[in-house]
Amino acid sequence: MAVRSLNELKVAEGQCEAFKAAYLENGFLQRAIAASGFISGELLIAPDKPNVFVKTTLWETEAAYSRWQLSYLDRFIAAERQPSENERSE
Repeated sequence: MAVRSLNELKVAEGQCEAFKAAYLENGFLQRAIAASGFISGELLIAPDKPNVFVKTTLWETEAAYSRWQLSYLDRFIAAERQPSENERSE
């Protein structure tokens, strides 16, 4: 059975354009598209609340979605472990 992930993302007023740019630059959807079991995904904007975004993805199975979550978490943890510019220059 297919599984849909639905996340509501509230962005600080005045930061919506920066959020959209970061979302696109981060390549979230492109990485999801490349994942096994991905069917579709969208980033939606609430028409009456321009600072509220809804990210939805559809996966073939719960197992495929779980694999995606774990792989995304692994990339996030790896990125957090990278020293910052300040730490590298010390």
